[in-house]
Amino acid sequence: KLKLVVSKFLGGELDYLGMVPMDMALERAVRKQKVVSLETPASNAARAYGILADNLMHHAHKTLTMKKGISQFFSNFLK
Repeated sequence: KLKLVVSKFLGGELDYLGMVPMDMALERAVRKQKVVSLETPASNAARAYGILADNLMHHAHKTLTMKKGISQFFSNFLK
């Protein structure tokens, strides 16, 4: 539904890049105010963040080619 709303009202598109699973290591890191990737790099959450970052880097060229980028987003949003 969110993808449809973004397409219809903002003239953009969303790409699913991944998700971070519920993980006790992430909860512990948040409580300690630490980065989960540094606290427990082998945890599911830390690996998921790595995958998300990799996916984001591979999709970065798409966002650069969008017309006007973030300024277009806010322009459409405010209309």
